[in-house]
Amino acid sequence: MSKLDAESSAKLLSDKNSNRAYNTFWMELGTNYATVKGEIRSSWITYPDNGKVPYSQAGIAANTRAGSYEDPEGRPLEGRPLSERCLMSFTGSGGPVLGNGYYNTTIQIVQTPGSVMMLTEMIHDVRVIPIVKSAAEGKHSPGVIPKWGGDSAGWYEGDTLVVETVNSHPRQRSYISATGKVTERYARWSDGEIFYEFKIEDPALYTSNWGGEMVLRVSKEPMYEYACAEGNYALAGVLAGARKLEREGRPHPPQLAMYAGADQSDGE
Repeated sequence: MSKLDAESSAKLLSDKNSNRAYNTFWMELGTNYATVKGEIRSSWITYPDNGKVPYSQAGIAANTRAGSYEDPEGRPLEGRPLSERCLMSFTGSGGPVLGNGYYNTTIQIVQTPGSVMMLTEMIHDVRVIPIVKSAAEGKHSPGVIPKWGGDSAGWYEGDTLVVETVNSHPRQRSYISATGKVTERYARWSDGEIFYEFKIEDPALYTSNWGGEMVLRVSKEPMYEYACAEGNYALAGVLAGARKLEREGRPHPPQLAMYAGADQSDGE
């Protein structure tokens, strides 16, 4: 972990690079190789054998994980990305599928008799998974209502929790389309580890089913507040910057050109 003192901060910021990672203190870069059940892994993906996501050409074009900065109006698959609006995390760590990020990777799991709640530290995304008796009772809501985190149903097969998720919101950083399905399996591997498996079935995006494995380990650190709130100043700042350039008679850089016809109030 980086030192937090005046000397270290001055060194980090000595080149005046505003794009340098101000969150370096919090980054969790790891101390070892990825290990699952005691085996060192080069990829979380276990099939296909090449360890790559088998995107089809349609899947590459659609790429549900892509974000766009092109449109302040936020049309269905455009607009300011959800992470900038603080609606969903940019790591996609809340799932489905559970992901990894540089920091804020802790997941709090709370189980009650009728459901499992998974709270992700990054932006505090929450999945509430109803628990039923068997796969036959695993029903989903009408597909016309997409959900952040998808529509999940869970049940136990022995000591393994199985979670089936469909109908992720189309703007979420998810690995499935509106017609795809993720099946996750959570099983206790040791006192401090949960063995996590996932399978993706989605012919709309992939040439074959694919899946993988990873391990969730008990954290020795508390879960921190990310403190990202919808309605932050990002978009207002972008618009204010465009208005300032106009007042000074300076040209818009390419990334601001789209705002040239926006409301002329300065927003500062």
